[in-house]
Amino acid sequence: MSSNFTSSSFPINSPSFYYVRINVDGTYTYVNDFFKRTFSHLSQAFVGERFEGSVHPDDLPLCQMAAECLEDTSKVVAVTLRKPDAGGNYFHTHWNFFAEAAADGKGFEIGCVGFDISTFVQQSGEHRLILQKLDAVLNSTHESFYLLDTHMRVLSFSQGARNVVKDFYGIDMYEGFDFRKQLLPGTIEGFTEQFNSALQGKKSFTENKLVFPTGKEIWFRLNIAPAYNESGEIFGVTLSYVNIDVLKKSEMQLKEIAWQQSHNVRKPLSNILGLVDLMKDERNYSKMQELFDMLQTSAFELDEKIKDIVSRTAL
Repeated sequence: MSSNFTSSSFPINSPSFYYVRINVDGTYTYVNDFFKRTFSHLSQAFVGERFEGSVHPDDLPLCQMAAECLEDTSKVVAVTLRKPDAGGNYFHTHWNFFAEAAADGKGFEIGCVGFDISTFVQQSGEHRLILQKLDAVLNSTHESFYLLDTHMRVLSFSQGARNVVKDFYGIDMYEGFDFRKQLLPGTIEGFTEQFNSALQGKKSFTENKLVFPTGKEIWFRLNIAPAYNESGEIFGVTLSYVNIDVLKKSEMQLKEIAWQQSHNVRKPLSNILGLVDLMKDERNYSKMQELFDMLQTSAFELDEKIKDIVSRTAL
């Protein structure tokens, strides 16, 4: 990376950035107060001491890359280094190395600006672990599951989701895909509202009949929920599209059956009940025969209605 980056690009005595200078022999010629306070468990002076003691041994080869900025004084070398803390462990820091004129005016020294990125690395590691666990689950289901970041970019998805998007939209799903590209017209506003609610910690669901570009219509239930990392912070949103087409069609059939029961079936049933009531008190044989014929007709009519209902419920 090329830049005019120098120590004048930021306040040397910054309360949040480390700034040190190292000569070509690898010894400190200057460290700012923030660096001194942070690493006071390593030394009280630093100036005149070699830098190796303040870096994880395995990261020393990365420090050798700093020499590149001395060969090309317009170049900035960026590296991530592990630094020792007071407890004997290491934490992650990011550094930019660049060439600066030596204090004696002869040649150059290496200027180094760094800052703590341990929290970022920890969260990134948590996210990777979450994604690994999620992938194991997603690859074992045919349903459509997605994990989105806070900008609606796809972090992970199930094989079922990949297949649906490919079959109905002709789009190849991939990590980083903008989920909004697969939203159908008329659904974007409602989805965005649910998405933003999930980022506030709320769960929700909707049932919609989706009409795909292919013309096919399918009922889906969309479940939206916040995604939490192991620290309990929301870092995205989980989506699950469940195909409820068969369930929805069965529900509509049941509603039709209920209507038929209350209208079509009720008429012959009422006739039967009325005729039975009349037959209880009838003593005239010819009249009884007439009532019996009417009863038989109503029974046949009821039987036909029941057969019709049964045929309509066959899936």
